[in-house]
Amino acid sequence: MPLRTGLVGRTDLYWNLQTWDSQTAKIGGTAKIKTDKLEILTPDDDIKATAEIGGDMQSNYLINRESGFPSISTQYTEMKGNYTYQINKKKKIKNEIKVPVRVVTNASYKIKQIK
Repeated sequence: MPLRTGLVGRTDLYWNLQTWDSQTAKIGGTAKIKTDKLEILTPDDDIKATAEIGGDMQSNYLINRESGFPSISTQYTEMKGNYTYQINKKKKIKNEIKVPVRVVTNASYKIKQIK
């Protein structure tokens, strides 16, 4: 599965119904995200790297039961790990370089439905 900026990996997503009434349903989601550390990336010309990044996502959705579409969505994602840049004599990279990375996303959306 393609992830952010060409990363390849896996997302295991689990949903649970939290509450409901005659008009809406509240659904929560949790996910584990992990990149494929053997997949080669090309972040720049002739530079090759791998990414070993993993994390968690928490989400909540308020679903309109009549349409089945969400009206409000919130998501919090936190991932961390390392990019490892491979040896490249042309670019003067003599040893593998590990660069720590941390990505945090906190977003909420109000979705307007047009009839």
